[in-house]
Amino acid sequence: SCTEQIVSMALPALVLANRPEFAKLATGADPMAGLVDELRLRQTPEGAYRYWAGGAAVNEDASVWAQALLLEARDAGRPVPQDLVDSGNGYLRQLARRDGDTLEQERTAAWAIYLLARQGIVVSNEVAAQQARLVRSHAPRWTTDITAGYVAAAYELMKQRELADRTLNPLLKGVRAGDDHWHSGLVADAELLYLVSRHFAERLPRLPANLLPELARRVGGGELHSLSAATTILALDAYAK
Repeated sequence: SCTEQIVSMALPALVLANRPEFAKLATGADPMAGLVDELRLRQTPEGAYRYWAGGAAVNEDASVWAQALLLEARDAGRPVPQDLVDSGNGYLRQLARRDGDTLEQERTAAWAIYLLARQGIVVSNEVAAQQARLVRSHAPRWTTDITAGYVAAAYELMKQRELADRTLNPLLKGVRAGDDHWHSGLVADAELLYLVSRHFAERLPRLPANLLPELARRVGGGELHSLSAATTILALDAYAK
């Protein structure tokens, strides 16, 4: 499987392992078993991840997604090698500091900045520079893109509440689906629910009333793939907490 798929398959098992009400669904296997070794084999010296085992091509979003899994696993109390995280953080810094040519690239950079901020890494310069680029090159489109959600969460983690609120507010009416596989449709809605649940819980009542019913409708109708299934389970777990 590609890197996106192996990460997406591990995340639901990681979440459900800590949900005793789903005990009957558990296999008893460690959801991280073998995965860390596989990720280590796919990681490049720069900290990115190859998209396929034995391949050479690196995928930026798959690399960020893999790093997100490691952080979720660590938050869940699973053992995660620090050297693997540190190497991945090196790649996240590269993404965070670059000048993206497209909103898609800036979206990936915002995701990377957020994951760095979650670890207590100072990213004030990176997020300020990125917001200046977004205002200059992607206004007003970026303000209702999930990019804004990651920027807002980074501000919140840095205790810059006024900037966080101002950035988040346009998203509370709903997120615009991204134009790529990584943040489109169901994935974007799940990411919004996850970020608001985790970092702005008091704002949950201000999300669109149809957000959860629409998530349920699309899941029930099979309108998902490996990535959207994983992000939805992650979002619902954050919402439940």
